[in-house]
Amino acid sequence: MGDVVVSLKTAKQILGADFLTPEELSKRGIGKYTQDQYQSLAWYPPSEEALVLCRDNGFAVVPNPPAPMSTLDVRGIEPRHFFTKTEAWYDGERFASEDKTGGGGWLMAKKEPVQSSMGLLHWDEMVLTLDPVERPPSCAEMAWFVMVYHDLRGIVLFKDAHARTSSVSSDGAHVGVGVSGGLKIGRHYGGFARHDVGIAAALDVSKLVAG
Repeated sequence: MGDVVVSLKTAKQILGADFLTPEELSKRGIGKYTQDQYQSLAWYPPSEEALVLCRDNGFAVVPNPPAPMSTLDVRGIEPRHFFTKTEAWYDGERFASEDKTGGGGWLMAKKEPVQSSMGLLHWDEMVLTLDPVERPPSCAEMAWFVMVYHDLRGIVLFKDAHARTSSVSSDGAHVGVGVSGGLKIGRHYGGFARHDVGIAAALDVSKLVAG
């Protein structure tokens, strides 16, 4: 399928409440986009192919922040959404400051862990459950995604479930996000099965096959 250009209005018609706009973020005081960034997001929304894939596979689409942000940056915007608001175990971890979201553009992420990955032991096993057009997002991306969706839609994603991300802690554990009393950032080492732990998924538009 070729890349079909769509408008923000059409994107909203396809995804409904699962398509979040930069205007909505700005009104909530979460993202302060420049006029050029607004125009870029309006002129280059996800393709119709990507939007339909998102709709049919339980994804939501949110604008990336105006500039790349780390997990600590995301927490700094809306700490009330986080279980640990200051002095968390990850404050000094490299992933928390170095793994970042995109700056501008769109993030398309699944609203729950990949179901077929739940309860698997090892990261490599979980990665194999991703579709060819999916990738594991970073902790920063998922923190932004969960926080923005909750703030704008009033819906808590990943409630009582944890999704492992591509971010890795200093002791080699893949970092996961979940919500229980607030957005939690945790370490998941593998080696034992947990029914509430799976892998996070984001759409990798570079892998969409043009026909």
